[in-house]
Amino acid sequence: MDVYKERNRARVAAYTFAMDQQNILQQVREMVVESQNAMDRDANRHRSALTFNVGTRYSSVL
Repeated sequence: MDVYKERNRARVAAYTFAMDQQNILQQVREMVVESQNAMDRDANRHRSALTFNVGTRYSSVL
């Protein structure tokens, strides 16, 4: 009976560990998406719309 209890404890511990890792992974994914959205928002803040018409000359040194 002790072997059964020990195996069961090991299974529960492994399951708990796996669930903890899954929760951590989910949180990291959510944080990455949030970070990407913030980066997009900040990048778009510094962009200005350029409109060109036929014959417009635009030259700049990059």
